[in-house]
Amino acid sequence: MKGFYLKLMTLMGAVVCICCLSTQKSIAQEPVYKVTEKAPCPVGGMSAFFEYTESHLQKTKEVVKKNVSGNVFVRFIIEKDGKISNVEIVKGLECDYDTAIVKLLENAPKWTPGTQQGKPVRVLKTISIPVR
Repeated sequence: MKGFYLKLMTLMGAVVCICCLSTQKSIAQEPVYKVTEKAPCPVGGMSAFFEYTESHLQKTKEVVKKNVSGNVFVRFIIEKDGKISNVEIVKGLECDYDTAIVKLLENAPKWTPGTQQGKPVRVLKTISIPVR
C-alpha cells in the first residue's frame, strides 16, 4: 500500500510540474515591449511609487553604519495585470541594498499596465531608485 501512495504522489507531482511549466512557457512566449502606445504607470504616479520605496526599504544595521547613498538602477517587467516581475539590478550600490530593493519591488503595489492597441501588454521598465 505504501508503494501505491508513493507512486501516486510522484505522479501527482509530475502533473503539477508539467502544468506549472506550461503556464510559465506561455507567459514567457508573450512579447515584452520596450515602448507602448500607453506607458505603464504606478497607481498614484511615480511620486507615490518613490514614496513607497523610500518608506518601505528595509535597511540593515551594517548598511546604515556604512552610510551608503546614491541610486540603484533596476530593470523589471510590468505584467499585463500590473504586477512587477523579473526584477534585476542593472547597477547597484551595496549588496544588502540591492537585495532589499529586489524584495521591495517584488512586493510593490500593482501598476496600471501599458497598453498596445487598447490591450494590456508586458512592458520592460528600467528606473533609478534613490537611496538615502
